[in-house]
Amino acid sequence: MRRPIDGGTARRPWLLCLDLQPDGSVAAPADLPRRLAICRQIMHHARAARWSVVHVLRRSDEPCERGELGAAPPYPGLEPSPFETVYLRRQLSAFSLPEFERLAQSARDNEAIAVALSLGPACLLTAIDAHERGVRMTLVDDVLSPPTLSNFASDTVRGVLLGVVGSYLRRMSAATLLDIAVEPGTRPAANQH
Repeated sequence: MRRPIDGGTARRPWLLCLDLQPDGSVAAPADLPRRLAICRQIMHHARAARWSVVHVLRRSDEPCERGELGAAPPYPGLEPSPFETVYLRRQLSAFSLPEFERLAQSARDNEAIAVALSLGPACLLTAIDAHERGVRMTLVDDVLSPPTLSNFASDTVRGVLLGVVGSYLRRMSAATLLDIAVEPGTRPAANQH
């Protein structure tokens, strides 16, 4: 049986896609294709449920393959639709962008579902900033890879970082998220920011 994300209320969550783009500074993990497939499922689910979908991408000063965004393009299948909001950030937290801050505050009655590929500083600081601003956020935790720290096993690093981020927001598996139903009769959230 499918269940609503917000205890049965008629509010719709919104999906925050954080840095769903290649990171040229590190080698891609072996399980990246599996994690990308899960991210595609989550994005498809959110769009089908008519959630607002917001993309925050790392801005780069380096020339990009498709430089019109000023950032490396998202992975194939994770690109924003023409009606979805895209923000480019230079600092670590998505909340460093005043426009994103305004969007998150205006949607603070609706839970943000964050999907990211790395449990690195951008994910951690965005989670902490959401908590400090009273924005309810849930992190899809089983698609996250830990940052590379040469002296520690990646499972150890991942466990520690998930413990830290878990004190600031709720964590959820992709399977649980994909089992969430939208309440009948709810209106789609406006996505004009």
